[in-house]
Amino acid sequence: MLVVFSLATACTPQIPAESGQPSASGSVCGASRLGEDPGAALQTAPPRASVGHGYVVAGAVRSVPGCAPVVGASIVYWVQGIGGYDDPHRGSVVTDAQGRYRFELDPLSATGADHFHIQVSAAGHVPTSLEYLWVPGSDGAALDLELARR
Repeated sequence: MLVVFSLATACTPQIPAESGQPSASGSVCGASRLGEDPGAALQTAPPRASVGHGYVVAGAVRSVPGCAPVVGASIVYWVQGIGGYDDPHRGSVVTDAQGRYRFELDPLSATGADHFHIQVSAAGHVPTSLEYLWVPGSDGAALDLELARR
């Protein structure tokens, strides 16, 4: 089961329940703007699209207003491992020419974690941070993210 979620709805149309598409049953906690100094707030992480196998997170980053794809946005993600937060469970990816990104984690059952973190930044945009709560039984999440222009 893939869970579909959009952090904001300015660029993402609502999916009618009768459409047969997965519902937005995941949840985001603590989504916040990071302010004007992303260097101080964003964690660094090694560039890698996988810190595990079995739970795929993918989506697009769009600029608001206007909903244009954000090319080259940096997405830092991390999840708690069995021994806590550590480097093997952190990574970063960059959006492509359509603003898309993808990374993979171990499923909840493998680490005991109930959430993962994402920080998104791009030139000319206000950085954003969020915490995503796992949906039991899901094997991935489609997270479309929106960054406000400065």
